[in-house]
Amino acid sequence: MSDQVSSIQIDTAGITVPAHFVDNFDVYFDKQHVWSFAAAELPVRGDGTRKISWPRAMSNWLEGPSLISLRVGERELCATEVRFTDREGRVNFIDEYGIPVMIDKWGLIQRPFSGRDPAVVTQMLDITEQIIEIVREECGVQCWLAFGSLLGAAREGGVIAFDSDVDLAYLSDKTSPVELNLEMYDIARALRRRGLRVLSKSGAFVTVLFDAPDGAEGSVDIYSTFVFDGNLYETATVRSPVPASEIVPLRTIAFEGRQLPVPHNFERLLEESYGPNWRVPDPAFKHLPGPEITRRFDDWFGSLMKQRRDWERFVRRRPDEDLDRPTDFQVWVQQQIPADAEVFDLGAGLGNNSLAFARAGHAVVAADFTRFTFRRAATKAKEEKLTLRFISINLRSLRNTLSGMARVAHWMAKPRVLFAAGVIDALDNESRWNFQQLLKHFGRPGDQAFLEFSPGPLAKHDPWKGGRRTPVDLSQVLDWLHAAGLVVEVSQAGGPAIDGRPTHRIRARYAPRRAQ
Repeated sequence: MSDQVSSIQIDTAGITVPAHFVDNFDVYFDKQHVWSFAAAELPVRGDGTRKISWPRAMSNWLEGPSLISLRVGERELCATEVRFTDREGRVNFIDEYGIPVMIDKWGLIQRPFSGRDPAVVTQMLDITEQIIEIVREECGVQCWLAFGSLLGAAREGGVIAFDSDVDLAYLSDKTSPVELNLEMYDIARALRRRGLRVLSKSGAFVTVLFDAPDGAEGSVDIYSTFVFDGNLYETATVRSPVPASEIVPLRTIAFEGRQLPVPHNFERLLEESYGPNWRVPDPAFKHLPGPEITRRFDDWFGSLMKQRRDWERFVRRRPDEDLDRPTDFQVWVQQQIPADAEVFDLGAGLGNNSLAFARAGHAVVAADFTRFTFRRAATKAKEEKLTLRFISINLRSLRNTLSGMARVAHWMAKPRVLFAAGVIDALDNESRWNFQQLLKHFGRPGDQAFLEFSPGPLAKHDPWKGGRRTPVDLSQVLDWLHAAGLVVEVSQAGGPAIDGRPTHRIRARYAPRRAQ
């Protein structure tokens, strides 16, 4: 091994390579390909090296030792045994379904096709063809294979081994943000009417989810593309002067033995998305759009998914015993609410507090941004015959917030209690505004609201291995409550600190409405 190669350092903090290393590296843990990165994108440090930290998405997986090897193509440059923690057993990038996982170009945990049952691909393509037909028949929109799926079709005639889903796109003739958003909502509704499970991620992006044969989840993504000011926009990654004539009329191409639609000049779109070397596999490739693209997409379409995966991963990894451990805040609230009160647990997470309220005899509605994290709590509630409902509410979406709130209000008839532990400090400013709207519409005179949150200045990073938190100013919270028609009865320091961060508690009551 050369001195250059021997100067590579792999440790618990990440990987350090000499500054002149500009290759695309594949990282293996015990011979499993888990991650790829491009050294050329890393800044050169003062000591003449480039360093990259382990992706944040890895944090929950780095337990125990592993033989970590660094490869360029088929050539292994070095291999180092690294121990991350004292836990028995080796680092294991295998999920709860027994499927190998990896970190994708977005820094997210994915299940690559290389580690999944071939029947997953078959089912995914069946659903893909169904989606294409539904969207064409009900919405007059023609979808085509896009992004990684188009790349795989053009380069290999099938899925790429390190890809994990099917991508579809369509060319919209709409030119305003409102029309584009409404069109995507229409598509989502059409798919739901036909029995498909649809997750809206932004005004320009939805995902169709399904239960795959290997027990895990599979997905097909649908993106809108559009032309504005002479430029074609593809998600928040591409803005190029590509005329519509390069896309339509669509043609077909072989993809896993099926003929599926693709743009008329799909080579041009692949070059715009992946560069002139798109024919050469590059697992480390990342889209690096300029601010002129990302700003437009953020302003026009927003995002309904920020940090969702982090929170889901954190909640899923909490042990079963936590289900039977209500928080100190729940105990405090339980002592102050009427015996016949119905509880709305907003930001319920694992559902441990919801179970505690239900076991105390309350009818409970548990709501959270995360998906599928209530499964264990739902099983317990059914076994114990508790009055406990579960609902998904996404405070990043005003539409979802208000529609979810309408359902909750329909279910709850008796005195209502809003219970929100660690919610508002986990929200960004837009989501906090939506939370205020929820506050306004939740209660009737005499109903109660209980909030617990981290007050104070901004914290850079939450110590939890999950989502990020932004402590909120106490006076701001009091203003929200006043504006929503609540009178604060108790405002005090909270109970035990959470991860070293102090908490604050509020009990408030909805005031009688004034006569008009």
